[in-house]
Amino acid sequence: MMTPPTPPPDMVFIPGGMVNDTLSDEAYNRMVTHCMFEPNFAGRDRRKKESCKRLIRKSRSEPKKSMVRPFFMDIYEVSRDNYQQYCRDGGVCDQRVHYSNAELVLPVVQISMIQAMDYCRFYKKTLPSYEQWLFSARGESNALYPWGNGSVLDGREYRANYKSKLSKAKRRRRRREIDGYRGVYGIRENTERGKSPFGVAHLAGNVREWVSRDRRKLGWVTGGSWKQPLWSLRLTSGEFLDQYVDSSDDIGFRCAKEIEE
Repeated sequence: MMTPPTPPPDMVFIPGGMVNDTLSDEAYNRMVTHCMFEPNFAGRDRRKKESCKRLIRKSRSEPKKSMVRPFFMDIYEVSRDNYQQYCRDGGVCDQRVHYSNAELVLPVVQISMIQAMDYCRFYKKTLPSYEQWLFSARGESNALYPWGNGSVLDGREYRANYKSKLSKAKRRRRRREIDGYRGVYGIRENTERGKSPFGVAHLAGNVREWVSRDRRKLGWVTGGSWKQPLWSLRLTSGEFLDQYVDSSDDIGFRCAKEIEE
């Protein structure tokens, strides 16, 4: 048996294998909506409407499993500290980036897919493909979440950061979300309960993440976030967004690295 290669700092070795990348019904419906009505899709042009329909049919008829080669994956999301250092090291930054000390531990957000790709490329990494991301989250299983099919509640603690219900209190200001957080938390917080079989943290909740899935102008965001409901934590949940202009205060990213043979 071969010894696994030593991963770079803050990365983990993912052995690769067959991943079931079937779209969930909810993700499939969103794909149909984008294909038919978004201006960036061919379906907007009547002459190309049939090609759009073929794309939809193909998404259901294609093989449901893909082979993923071994690779390295970031254990945590890219932090604001990481991104600030990237800008200072000569990275491609569209605006001045400066965070307070308290913000440095939080995942970087308001980043487009193209900016995320530039960051990963700067450090000789890549934005993970959807198949790599999904395999990092559940391996060859069909689990709903990185921790399996169990409840998001682990005893009295929550495995993920999502938009949960508010606690009951007479004064509205004292109400808190029952998962213990009302916003994004640091990349190294609450990493054990919800980690994947390979030890990757926050693949469900905290911030959604950019992954490469489509060759046109749209990118895929997945994983759910602190401002989305529980169902968004499902690993096959997600949506297409414009990779050039779309960003949000709940969308971040992490990087992967190919293993040289």
